[in-house]
Amino acid sequence: MEEENNIIKQPDKLLEKSSSEASRLLSAGNGQVNLELDSKIFAALSYLSILFVVPWVVKKDDVFVKFHVRQGLVLFFAELIAWFILYLIESLLITLFSFGALSFVAFLYKLVWLFFAGVSIVGIYFAVKGKKRKIPILWDLSKNFKI
Repeated sequence: MEEENNIIKQPDKLLEKSSSEASRLLSAGNGQVNLELDSKIFAALSYLSILFVVPWVVKKDDVFVKFHVRQGLVLFFAELIAWFILYLIESLLITLFSFGALSFVAFLYKLVWLFFAGVSIVGIYFAVKGKKRKIPILWDLSKNFKI
């Protein structure tokens, strides 16, 4: 506790510490680390479709950003797969039922878009709050990626 108070009074002493020790000292006590604003912004950017590449390249050494980039990567690939499957369904229905199935396919597109928008908003919310929140299915798939 005394060491933490000295760090707060003399922030240049923090530079002498290792990064893991500095993270420990800066921790807010509730499992949340006080992060720089740019780390939070880049982590939030990870959930915006193909834009996950930007934080991946720019902040490749930041552990917090990497956590969110992994989930954003899986979300992006899930979006691609979903749109491809919807395209196949649309092609099949149009072939079988002419143009009568377009309203049903348009409804499916909107439903899938709404789902992915919701997941993105949840990811962005936790990234901006500075939390490493594991989004259930995304985390299970993303923990296998080494980036």
